[in-house]
Amino acid sequence: MKLCEWVEANDDARLLVLIETEDGQCARLLCRELQEMGEINCSEQQGGAWQLGLLAQCGVKFDVCLTAVQEKLDSVNSRWESAPAELVETRLVSGSTASLAAAPVTIGSFTLVSQTKKECRSHEIRFDGGKAFGSGSHPSTRLAVSLLEAAADQLLPVAVLDVGCGSGVLSLISARLGSRRTVGVDICSDSLAVARYNVEQNNLCDRITIIDTPVQDIAGPFDLIMANLTLSVLYRLQADFRRLCRFGGFLIVSGLQGQQPEDVLPRLQESGWQLEKRVCEGKWQAMLLRRLSLNNAGNSRLA
Repeated sequence: MKLCEWVEANDDARLLVLIETEDGQCARLLCRELQEMGEINCSEQQGGAWQLGLLAQCGVKFDVCLTAVQEKLDSVNSRWESAPAELVETRLVSGSTASLAAAPVTIGSFTLVSQTKKECRSHEIRFDGGKAFGSGSHPSTRLAVSLLEAAADQLLPVAVLDVGCGSGVLSLISARLGSRRTVGVDICSDSLAVARYNVEQNNLCDRITIIDTPVQDIAGPFDLIMANLTLSVLYRLQADFRRLCRFGGFLIVSGLQGQQPEDVLPRLQESGWQLEKRVCEGKWQAMLLRRLSLNNAGNSRLA
C-alpha cells in the first residue's frame, strides 16, 4: 500500500488505521477479525513488535469504520490480556499520492518544497517523504514543530536528538532553527534512507547525522530531545530520555491522543520532568517538558 500520510477528506479519501501489538498470535488473530473491512498489511518490526495496517474499503464512513475497529480490538484484547493490541494512529489517505507529494506543505514558519526546486528561500526546505513516516502534514508533526518554534529562543539547543526521526522533517527544522548538532535515529531502513537523502539535499550533512543505533546505546547529553512516538514506545524509552537529556534541557513529546497525555504526564513528572507547555489539534496533543535537577522545583512555564 503506497499511501499519502494525511490528506483532507475528499471523494477518494480512505481511512487508514494502524495497530501495534507485542504478540504475533494476537496480530494474526486481528488480521482475521479485520480482513473483511479492507486491505490488511501485517509485519513484524525491529525489536519484536507487530504492526497492522488496515486500509478501509472505499465509501465506508470513517466514524462507522473506527467504531467497528475499536469493537473488534476490544474483543481481541479481552482474550489477550498479556500483550494487548493498541490503536496507535488513524489517517485519511488518498490514491492521488504523486500529485499530493509534489505540492508544498507549510509547517510552522517553514515550507516543504519539491526536491526538484533549484533555489530555495530561507523558509523553504527541500523535502521528499518517500515511504517514511513524516510528510510534514500530520497533526502530530505540526504540534511538535509548534513547540520547537515557540521555545527556540529559550532553548538555544546546541545538541538535539530526534527519536523516531522518520523522514527527518523535525531534524531538518531543528537545524534550520539553529541547532549545531542534530542526531536523528530510526529503526526503519526506508526512513533512514529518506532522511539521509533529505539532509543531503539541504546541505546539512555537517549538522545532522542519521543513525540506526539503539537509543539505549546512544551517549548524551542533549539539550533537546524530540519524540513523536506511540505511547508504548515512549514508556519503553522514558529512562533513556532522562539519561540523555542534560539538566535544564527539554523534551518534546508528540503523537499523543485522547487520554494518553493524562496517563503519561504523571510518570514523566515523577521522573524529574516539568511541564512547560501543552498544545493540541483535534484529538492530537503534544507537550514540552523541562528536565529538572533534584534540587530544582521551580514552576517555569512558557506562555
